[in-house]
Amino acid sequence: MLGQRIKEARQAKGLSQAQLAEGKFARSYIGAIESGRTKPSVENLMIIAERLEKPMSYFMPDERDVLSTKFETMLNQAKGLIEVNEFTQARALFEECRCMYDHRLHPRVRGLFLEVSADLERSKGSILKSVESYKAAAGAYHIAGLVDAAWKCRYSAAMYLYHADHLSYAVFVALEALDTLTANEVLVDELRKTHYLIGCCYAALSNNVSAQSHFALAEEVGSQTTETGIKALIAKASCYGRENDWSNALKEAQKAAALADKLHSATLKAEALLGACVCLVNMQDTARVGRLLAELTNTPQVTVATKRKAYREVILALSELSLTQESLQYEHELRNLLPKLDDTEEWEQVKDNWALTKCDLLREPKNVKEIGLSFSQSFISHMRYRDAAEVLIFSARLLEQQNQPQEALTLMKSACQLLKGKP
Repeated sequence: MLGQRIKEARQAKGLSQAQLAEGKFARSYIGAIESGRTKPSVENLMIIAERLEKPMSYFMPDERDVLSTKFETMLNQAKGLIEVNEFTQARALFEECRCMYDHRLHPRVRGLFLEVSADLERSKGSILKSVESYKAAAGAYHIAGLVDAAWKCRYSAAMYLYHADHLSYAVFVALEALDTLTANEVLVDELRKTHYLIGCCYAALSNNVSAQSHFALAEEVGSQTTETGIKALIAKASCYGRENDWSNALKEAQKAAALADKLHSATLKAEALLGACVCLVNMQDTARVGRLLAELTNTPQVTVATKRKAYREVILALSELSLTQESLQYEHELRNLLPKLDDTEEWEQVKDNWALTKCDLLREPKNVKEIGLSFSQSFISHMRYRDAAEVLIFSARLLEQQNQPQEALTLMKSACQLLKGKP
């Protein structure tokens, strides 16, 4: 910091390092001071200060600078520990910082303090509390003029809200993140990601018009042949699907698959092909479904988790049309993959088993209420409330067919509570 101040004062005077050193020091000595490789003695600093026409106090670090530097070092260490899931050590280090907290800290360091606090709150599952800390951190970063850091905090908060199914709040925070970027044309990728996230939130809220608008903006910002641009096309296809416009949904999914090929992204291509498979199921073109699914699952770079997802989603789409005979071959393939967990998350394992069980219930509807409640509770334990609600709705419909209206009504009421976000 001392070297930086000397450099700034020298440049403001229009002096070179050689001119500042002339007759007293070597030019390399001034260079070493400015780069932080050495510190001048008090006597030498007095000479430099006199030549730069600055008081000695200008070059001496104040208490605020010393405190902020120490804080920043400790907070960065805590952040590094969080990134490798060493939460106990990170919390201990953060508590040290909390005890030393001082309102005189630089806004940049206050922002980092609040961001680390948010990271730790999120690690404990306190999503809403962490969101408030992320927003406060963004405010501090904004004061410090750090647009990218402010955006990152708001975007992270919106993303965590989206995954926790707090969709309306997620839209609100994501729009705040968008406002952070409005006047900054450099952060193109951040702008693209934000539009994509807002589109996902609106799609989950069944607001397809707003969702498609933001997906289109995500495509327009920069090149379509980017990861976010292709994801936007896949999401757009999903929106068309929600409106039962399967023809346009298929076009968007095929377009996304072709672009993913150009980007050499097997993962994105698999997602796009899966979207196309679901479209073809709903268009009842089961022959093409088999060919696309074979292309997807035979790609070497595609993970076991993605293959499981592909079979699962096709099975679920077929079950919605009661095409349980057509799903038998895919059920067999999925069962073979169940022991191979790879990078499959726990909630995905539950959903895999639900897809298979759903087909079994369609063929032979026994113990519908008990099975439905069991799967619903499993989804709730993983905070997958929408999935839990869909299980209950399906089970209620089967109970209606079995002339059990009271049991069906009970499950439908529970499903409504879940969709309202009240498990």
